[in-house]
Amino acid sequence: YNGAAGSRKVLINPLRVVYHSEEGEWYMIATNDEANIEAYCIEKLSQVKVKDATFHEKSPDMKEYHKYRFGMSCNKSVYVTLLFRKDGNIIENAIKKLEGKGELAYFPQGYMIFKGEVVGLEEFKRWLLGFGSSVKIIEPQWLKEEFIETYNKQIANYENIDYYKKLIFLFLSFKMSVNI
Repeated sequence: YNGAAGSRKVLINPLRVVYHSEEGEWYMIATNDEANIEAYCIEKLSQVKVKDATFHEKSPDMKEYHKYRFGMSCNKSVYVTLLFRKDGNIIENAIKKLEGKGELAYFPQGYMIFKGEVVGLEEFKRWLLGFGSSVKIIEPQWLKEEFIETYNKQIANYENIDYYKKLIFLFLSFKMSVNI
C-alpha cells in the first residue's frame, strides 16, 4: 500500500468499498492483520494478491465505525467542545453532521454547544472553517490556536491587498506584451 507513511505490505480483510464524494476517491474499509480498521484508498493499492487467509474476528458494525468520522481518515480521535451561534441555518447544518457523535445542548438565546469525539481531524477542520464566525472552539486549546493562526493568515491576505493588486497588474501587463 502506497499511503502517506510510505510504501508497506499489509494483509487485509475487506469489509466494504465506499466512495468519498468530497475527495472523489474510492476506499476499501478493511481490518488489517492487527485487527485495526483502516481505510485504504483503492488508487494507492498495488501488487494485490489474494491469499488463503482466515480472519477470525467478528466484522465490525459499520454504522459504529463511521459514527465519529469526518471523511476517511483513521487517525486518533480528538475530544472537542464547540459553541455554535444561531446565524441563519448554522445550527441546523451543524446538527446534521454532529447528531449522534456526542452531546448537543441548546440554549434559548440562540446557541448550541457540542461536546464529543471526532475522527478525521483535517476534514473536520475544513468543515468547521465553513462556519466562519458562527462557531467558536472551546477546547482543545491547541485546536483553538490553530484556528486563530489560520484566521490571522486570512486577515494578512486582505491587509496586503495592494501587493496582490501589483502582482495582478504585472501579470496582465506581461500577458499583453507577449500576446498569450
